Order: sequence, then C-alpha cells, then structure tokens
Amino acid sequence: MPQIDADAARPVGKLLPADLRSCPVWQWAMDEGDTDGQDETWVRPTAHSVVPASAFDHYLVSAVAILRDGTEIPACVEVIINGPRKSFHPAFVYLIDRQLPFASHATDKLLSRYTKAANNHPRNWVLDVVIEGERRPRTGRARSRAFAIVLACFDLLWTRHMKKQQARNRGQG
Repeated sequence: MPQIDADAARPVGKLLPADLRSCPVWQWAMDEGDTDGQDETWVRPTAHSVVPASAFDHYLVSAVAILRDGTEIPACVEVIINGPRKSFHPAFVYLIDRQLPFASHATDKLLSRYTKAANNHPRNWVLDVVIEGERRPRTGRARSRAFAIVLACFDLLWTRHMKKQQARNRGQG
C-alpha cells in the first residue's frame, strides 16, 4: 500500500484542513500503536488519490459539508470498506481551523453564529475523492448523532464478524 512519510502521523484531533487538502485520504495508524506516544487515535497520510476498495479498511477522507443555507465548509468523513459493503460516517467539520463534531448542538450553534443564519447546520456532505472503481464522489445526508452512533456500532460488530469468518475460512483452507 502506498504511504507518505510515517513521521506525518498524528492524533486525529490535530488533523487540519491543510492536511486534508495536501492528502485527502488518511488511514488509522493502528499497527503503529507501540510507537512512542501513539495510540489508536492516530492517523497517517496515504499516497492514495482515491479511496481504495480493499477487503477491509477504515479511512478518513476529505470532504465538503453543505450547510442548511448552502455554505460549504471543509469536513472529514470516515469511510469503512467491509468487503463489498461501504459505509460512510461524517466525522467532523471545520470552522476556520477548529475541528467540530459533524452532528452536535454546539456545532450547530457555532455555525449559526459564524454564518449569521439561524439553525444553520450540516445537511449534506460530498467526498473530495472517489472510491476506487467509481466515477463520482460519494455524497450523503447528515444524520442525528444518536443514529450515527448506532450505525458505527453496527459497522464495528459487522467488521469483527467478517474478520472472524475470514480467519475461520483460512483455517479450513
């Protein structure tokens, strides 16, 4: 898998819009957890210009969030590739260089104040790159925080199930 300088890895909370502009596809640095100071919250840039359609992987992908009033702001969407299944979870938006949860009451208040538009919140998102083998960037609607948590839990359980199934199949082969 192509990668960029491993020293560029950082905690996801330190990811800036400039980082996503220079490298639109980031990967969780889970296999580097024993490196000094790193844990499961770290991400690393990749050299991918599209989101790879691999068997199982998680990526953080540069996106644009479209607010209720039509304003577009930088955002990041977690893309989970689970065999043929792909799921998308809006992770965060940026207000200037400040990272904010995609769906939260506090984010909505800040965005409304900044844009001077009442009840302004992310309504939709568009990835900045395509999924390997696809022609157009994926789009989606913002969901409530509770719904997003339920979906993320389901995806985690499904991924674990599929990895166990894959391990069993390897053991039988």
